Amino acid sequence: MNNITGKVGVGSGSLESMSNEDKDLKTILDGDIRAKHKIQVNFGPGRSALKDFKAIVTLWESGKFFHGGGDGQIYSCLDHRVFNNNSTTAPSALPIMRRMSKERTDWGCGHPISGADIKGPIARCPGCKNYIQVPYLTGQLPFNGSVVELAELTTLIFHKLNDDADIYCKYDKTDIRYEMQKAKDGLEKAHQLRGLFIYPLFRIMQDISSGSSLEARFKAFFLA
Repeated sequence: MNNITGKVGVGSGSLESMSNEDKDLKTILDGDIRAKHKIQVNFGPGRSALKDFKAIVTLWESGKFFHGGGDGQIYSCLDHRVFNNNSTTAPSALPIMRRMSKERTDWGCGHPISGADIKGPIARCPGCKNYIQVPYLTGQLPFNGSVVELAELTTLIFHKLNDDADIYCKYDKTDIRYEMQKAKDGLEKAHQLRGLFIYPLFRIMQDISSGSSLEARFKAFFLA
């Protein structure tokens, strides 16, 4: 068993055929010990310990819509226009999220905004109490940087979600995790799940109870 991640991954084509080592994943997907929130990291190509890479981070309420079979998207109190610049460098949410962890900015406070906080075209941030036009909310946090910086960003978001989130990772089709799933489960399943790999909240809490920092655990998970 992988001590970093507790071997929580998609190990087979169906839940019924999972090995005993995959029971943690079945429990999460069945909803028995699912965290209240989900942080999903969608990796672009080139995931590396040595070079910068791109990713998209999205936030969700786990199992929000029981009759729809899906999760409820969470937005950030962050005007997405902050990422609209003429720089040749791809945008990253980390610098502004760092600022927002210390102070309110002209672009928002970074607090999560769920569907319950949205009424028509206006959202009210439960953090700073300000009103925001829904079209300006950020639903996808761009990332461009190192794995250490991605771990920092995820830690900031994790704290914004009251330390109550599972971490889900999905991968580019060129990534080894995608290739591993394709070899084991076939192309259709790999295309559907994109190498889904999960770091559940109860494993996170177990790992940091031994003295490891959140950032260190997230870094290890992102490189696994």
